[in-house]
Amino acid sequence: MASETSTIAIAGAGSIGCYVGGCLALAGRKVVFLGRGRVVEAMRESGLRVSDLDGRDRRIEAQAISATVDPAIALADADVILVTVKS
Repeated sequence: MASETSTIAIAGAGSIGCYVGGCLALAGRKVVFLGRGRVVEAMRESGLRVSDLDGRDRRIEAQAISATVDPAIALADADVILVTVKS
């Protein structure tokens, strides 16, 4: 099990990865997102919005997000890697 100080890499920062990683980040975990260029750029510019079916709508500011297109950077210091893809 990951400790509260573990770095969690989200490999696949699409809709699933952004939601899971966003929830982890909002819970105080250190998260790094690995995604496609357009998604990474959007997170760097606008941050991340996490909403759910219960009506919660929360934001993570852009400066609080660590996101990259480079797997070597995203995975280098990761204690946990979550592969988040649709099947």
